[in-house]
Order: sequence, then C-alpha cells, then structure tokens
Amino acid sequence: MKRALVVLLAVSLLAACDGPKRKAKAAPAAKPAAAASVRAVGRAAPLQTDVLLQREASVESVTPIDGTAAKIFTVASGEAPLNGLIAYIAVLIDATSGWRIYRLGEYSRVEVVSQTPDAVQLAVASEAINPDTGAGETVEERLVVTVPGPETAVVTVTPVMP
Repeated sequence: MKRALVVLLAVSLLAACDGPKRKAKAAPAAKPAAAASVRAVGRAAPLQTDVLLQREASVESVTPIDGTAAKIFTVASGEAPLNGLIAYIAVLIDATSGWRIYRLGEYSRVEVVSQTPDAVQLAVASEAINPDTGAGETVEERLVVTVPGPETAVVTVTPVMP
C-alpha cells in the first residue's frame, strides 16, 4: 500500500510538470508580393550611363516657388554627418540663357516653411562644434530669401524670428 501511494504521488507530480521544453515552430516567413504578371512586347533595351550628370545625381530635393520660374534645391555634398546639404535658389532667365543659381549655404536640414512669388521662408539647421566645450551643437534658424525675377540679379538672405 505504501508503495502504491508513492507511485501515485510520483505520477501526480510528473503530471503537474510541464514536461520537456519544445521549440515553438516559427511562423513561415512572409513571401514577398509577387510581381504583376507581364509579357514582354519588345526587346529589352540596355541603358547607357551618363558620366556628365554626376552632379545632378546628388540633388536631394527640389521645391518650385509658386508663381515664378524659380526653385529652391539642395545637393548632397560636404560631410554627410555635418551640414551635408548645400542649398541653392535658382531662377530661370530664359531658354537660351538657362538658370541663374545662387548658393544659400551648407546645412544639415533645409525646409521651405512658406513662400510667395517675392520671398521664401526657410527653416535651416547647421551642425557646429562649440569651441568652448568641444561638443557638437545644432543651430536652427529661419531665413527669408528674396526671389529674383529674370531681370533681377540680386538675392538677399535675411535671418528672421519664427
């Protein structure tokens, strides 16, 4: 009888255990969406590289200025972690003369906040090293940039309070 109680107790304790740990099966990986089924209707044409467009490939953003033949654009350049965007304003003079381009400065961020045909307000940020502490700092400012017409050659940049 004593032995039967011990066996019953052992079976009860074993039944209460979780048993051996099993690895849960991972859910099957999601398959990428299948490309739309298409049928070629002509021969594949290889493309050629254009080495003359290296500078153009570094354009990061372009914002046309409403009601004008001007735009603000940024180009990736400089040191990427520090002020890696160079901002410009460009004005189309005419089809023959092309664009008149003015460099606004190097920034880590450039955002067009508002615009009129006469001026654009930019929010810009620059990274700088504090000479006293040696720590990096972000300097944020707002700038108003005048939008020149085709016959005007002067662009001004004025720091403003937001």
